[in-house]
Amino acid sequence: MEIKELFDLLNSYTQRTDCDYYGDDAHAWFEYFKEGMTANGAFKMCLIFESLDYVVKIPFSYTRNERENACEDEIKTYESAKKAGVEKIFLETWFIGFLDNGCPIYGQAKADYTVNSLPDSKAKKYERITKTVTENMRSKVTHGMYDRCVNRLWIEMFISLYGKNFARKFEAWTRETRLSDFHNGNIGYRKDKPIILDYNYCC
Repeated sequence: MEIKELFDLLNSYTQRTDCDYYGDDAHAWFEYFKEGMTANGAFKMCLIFESLDYVVKIPFSYTRNERENACEDEIKTYESAKKAGVEKIFLETWFIGFLDNGCPIYGQAKADYTVNSLPDSKAKKYERITKTVTENMRSKVTHGMYDRCVNRLWIEMFISLYGKNFARKFEAWTRETRLSDFHNGNIGYRKDKPIILDYNYCC
């Protein structure tokens, strides 16, 4: 799917329904885009099409006040992570453009799996990779982060693949920015590496 086709598709929907607040109408998006998939969080919706190599993100609230746009929050968080040298743990979010009704849309690289959707075969593979990570090592990294409620295997992969020095930098940055909400739907894997795919809570 080309960008023009994407805009034509999204504009055709908004013209048919005259809706501009997607949080109340997420079920209608799901019914309309039968060739795709939708995933909804508290502040944004994701449209996932097989013909696109990225996810389309649409904030539920998109006034010009950036504090009310969760996708702009993600862009700011990513820029902050770049300055701290920890951006490789995140899937980057970028601005694509505005629909005819003024709604901004954004893109983000696709995750292969969230923690919730990780197949058993992959989990077994990751368990083998992380055998050298001790419970003490994992505990230190987890307790060094601002949000300590994070999946065990994901943290162990984080330590195994990114190393202790990166972990120290990431821990310090999460405390500084108060990055949180590492539940299993917001973190996952891409190309067998742990990533964060929803991170609009950084302040």
